[in-house]
Parts: sequence; C-alpha cells; structure tokens
Amino acid sequence: MKKPVVRFAVQSLVLALLAIARLVNASRAEDTGPDIRQKILAALETARDEFLNRGFLEDGKLVLSDVYLAEQSRRTSNQALESAKSLAEKQVITRLQLESAAQAAQNAELRLETAQGKLKSLRESKTQILQQFDRLERMIREIKAK
Repeated sequence: MKKPVVRFAVQSLVLALLAIARLVNASRAEDTGPDIRQKILAALETARDEFLNRGFLEDGKLVLSDVYLAEQSRRTSNQALESAKSLAEKQVITRLQLESAAQAAQNAELRLETAQGKLKSLRESKTQILQQFDRLERMIREIKAK
C-alpha cells in the first residue's frame, strides 16, 4: 500500500536538511555571509512550496479518490446485502451466498475505514511537516543572528 505524504515530505525535508548542512559547513569555514543564508532560506521556502503545492495536493487527491471509491463500494455492497437478505428469506439463494454478501459488505466497510484513516493521517502529517519546516527556518535564522 502507498504511504501518502511520505514521498514528497521526505524529499522536501531532505532538501531542507541539505541546506542546513551547507550552512553549518559554511559557518565552520566562517563563510556565513548574508548571501548564503538568503540562498538557504530560499531553498527551504522552495522545499516548503514544493511540499504544499505539489506533494500534499497530489497525495491528497489520491487519498480522496480512495475514500470516494470506498464509499461507493460500501454503498453497493450494502445494497447487495439487503437484496441478498430478501432473496434468502424467499429461499432463492443459499445461506453461503448470503454470508458471502455479508462478508463483502464488511470488507467494503473496512476499506472505507482504512481510506478515511489515510486521509486523517495525511492531514496530521501536513501539520507536523510544516512545523518541521518552521523549526528548520528558525534554526537558520538563529545561526544568522550569531
């Protein structure tokens, strides 16, 4: 299964960490002029924008699509279960067929719960990742102030 936000979040954070590593190395070489700091802050901002405008949106669309499909599947399987119950009462279908319809409805419900969990996780991850970007930016600005 795909992990929604991980793909672009990791790429964005790696870019930010590389920028910080460069700043740290430059500070050791006492080459911490304003130009390099501005470039690093710009790279960090680019990584943040990449995450928000590309990664998060693309992953969000995928997860919302999963939720939509899971909702449709649940609705269809619940209708099929109700139909199967009616047919079972009339002894048109076997008990095994009714159990199969019930299992399909239960599986559809689990798929929906999983998709909704992914959506919740994606939204929570967004907040956490943005906090990490803010933290990295503060660290760079603190180095700048020293």
